[in-house]
Amino acid sequence: MDHLPIGLIVLNLDGRLEEMNSVAAGIVAEGDGISLDAVGRFRAAIPSEDRDLQRMIASATNPIKPITASPVPYIGSAAGRGMTAGGAMVTVSVSDGNYPPP
Repeated sequence: MDHLPIGLIVLNLDGRLEEMNSVAAGIVAEGDGISLDAVGRFRAAIPSEDRDLQRMIASATNPIKPITASPVPYIGSAAGRGMTAGGAMVTVSVSDGNYPPP
């Protein structure tokens, strides 16, 4: 995973961190809007963004409805909204092994 130029995060079905590559670890270490709580769940610093993040993670880790998402670059200033200018949005992908991604 560390050979990838993007942050990659693997969560279990409970939405807790299983592993992440060094790019993702660096993003989390910056403390710029996203963090890990004591039980290994990702949290956004802004409450409305955290609610959205938790909903997306819950949807993605639903074993009944596997999904796949692609990284989406973010360009522009989001100062004051938990992100600095430039970067990428966090995406989550889940597959049960029997469900081919689109």
